Amino acid sequence: MQEYQRVYLGFLHSYVLEAKISGFYGFKLCIGKLKRNSFGSIICIEEEKDTKPLFAYRAFIRDGNNVASQEVGELSKTQWIIIDGQQRLQGFYIGLTGSLNRKRLYFDLFSNYEDMEYEFRFAVKVEESPQSNNERVEMNKSCLWYPVDDLFQRLSVTTKARQVSKEIIKKYAIEDSDQIEAIETNVQDFFDAIFADESVGISKVSVNKSRKEIENRQQIVPSLK
Repeated sequence: MQEYQRVYLGFLHSYVLEAKISGFYGFKLCIGKLKRNSFGSIICIEEEKDTKPLFAYRAFIRDGNNVASQEVGELSKTQWIIIDGQQRLQGFYIGLTGSLNRKRLYFDLFSNYEDMEYEFRFAVKVEESPQSNNERVEMNKSCLWYPVDDLFQRLSVTTKARQVSKEIIKKYAIEDSDQIEAIETNVQDFFDAIFADESVGISKVSVNKSRKEIENRQQIVPSLK
């Protein structure tokens, strides 16, 4: 490994060799990020513009449908190819931006933020999710399931958690002070975890294209063990 970086989640626009698609990773990693847990290390190859990639690859997908990797002759621009951590990233990407088997990921904005008991659930329709949580000790047992992809998109555009919170409170006509505080805190926690905290470690494998392709491939394999 030639380089270790701490970065934001913009690398999800990179590419992947192969990845099994699992909704489990979608909500597990969202919860982990909100609890400030480490995402784990990611290994990538930085393939340079106008060179032939070592491996066939594909873009990350949003709808859970399998897409075959493709061979490319030469790259039109420099690309990061993820070679380890694909399943985690693919599940996380679907949770933040897409759906799996027509099911979107929802975040209960009334979650118990004080104890970091964040609730996520995949569902085709929000009505399929429970409208109350009797396991909560606090007075507020109601649920407010909000689409994670909508929350992610709106926060991406505004970069203001407070503004998005106000929009949600107005949309659902929330007047209860405890519920308002829950929405504001959970949206802020989501924003901090996804957009602000630098909690993804990337190890980059350098490739010397002056060497033979088989030699570079053999260099990559030990990195994945």
